Amino acid sequence: TACGFIPCVGAVAAIVIAGPLQYGVCYIFVKLARTGQPIDISDVFEGFKSDFANNFLIGFMQSVFIMLWSLLFIIPGIVKGYSYAMAYYIKADHPEYDWNACIKESMRMMQGHKWDLFVQDLSFLGWIIVGMCVCGIGILWVEPYMQMARANFYESIKINVQ
Repeated sequence: TACGFIPCVGAVAAIVIAGPLQYGVCYIFVKLARTGQPIDISDVFEGFKSDFANNFLIGFMQSVFIMLWSLLFIIPGIVKGYSYAMAYYIKADHPEYDWNACIKESMRMMQGHKWDLFVQDLSFLGWIIVGMCVCGIGILWVEPYMQMARANFYESIKINVQ
């Protein structure tokens, strides 16, 4: 029975750490987009240091909502995924917001901008394919580039939406 227990523990651990780690990544890239100063690798763990519960809940509830929307058909799930895409960036700007406020603000902010972000993500498709052709190692260079582009996207729509 240990063979069945270990994957369950791994899945639970992935669910628990995914949200706070994603927050940390967004926190780093927003900071980098604004200041351009070198980052501190310990900032990746910012999601564990500040408001762990809400950082966890943002990721968990996004996953639940996207899964439920995907039950209708795949496309509504994708659209909702883009609606929630800015939740961690909003949390980085407004640490006092709870998970629900971040998701709602992301939905409001992304009205009229989901297609723009989708096109931006599509622009990386070639890089992702090339990165995968070298056993996935190329993704180590593509992923930070994509994250920085998303942070800059957030900065540009934040100015236009307010």
